[in-house]
Amino acid sequence: MTAPVTLQRFTALPGARQHLIGLYREVRADLLHLPAPVVYTAVPAVAVKEIGVTQPWRGRGVALRIHDELLATRNEPYATLMVNPAAGDGKVQRLYEGWGYTVIGNVQPSPESPVLACMARPVRNQQH
Repeated sequence: MTAPVTLQRFTALPGARQHLIGLYREVRADLLHLPAPVVYTAVPAVAVKEIGVTQPWRGRGVALRIHDELLATRNEPYATLMVNPAAGDGKVQRLYEGWGYTVIGNVQPSPESPVLACMARPVRNQQH
């Protein structure tokens, strides 16, 4: 039996600035959309790595509730994530935008990977 929800992973980034700068160093200058605003790189952040909800549970707000419950336990002021803007014809990025995330730059973690949108939002977001 498949679990309705997969375990999501978060990573504390004590030096978010160094983490993001490290990612940006790997990006060709012509692929870099914008440098990360200082507000997101000067303080610690938590990186949302993965949230998965199986098909029968999608579209019911389950992933958002899991996301918000986990962020409620975090002390960092900001949450970040990376998404392929082409995933689901842009649907995945629009979902995260609906959760209050905004694009702060683009990264390409490796030469084989697509260029990903780096998104961030305050951990205590009241938007949704």
